[in-house]
Amino acid sequence: MTGAVPTRTAIEKIEFSQTGFKRVKLAWDRSPDELIYLVDGQGEICFNPPLVDSGGDGTGDIIVVTDNTTMGDSYDITITLRLKD
Repeated sequence: MTGAVPTRTAIEKIEFSQTGFKRVKLAWDRSPDELIYLVDGQGEICFNPPLVDSGGDGTGDIIVVTDNTTMGDSYDITITLRLKD
């Protein structure tokens, strides 16, 4: 370990259940945002090899974007990831 703070992540699995929304977008906060996955319905997806944040400008945070929300819409998302760098 170098003691450096990791600035990137690698996603191994996404588990999701979403109702009501047209879809939910997961992205890394980069300039521009880097799409991870469009969540639609329910399921689980494993990435082998893992999806790795390319780095660059922005925070690298994982952001969740929804549109056209109405009362009763919901989502439950679990992301299995590890830190990179």
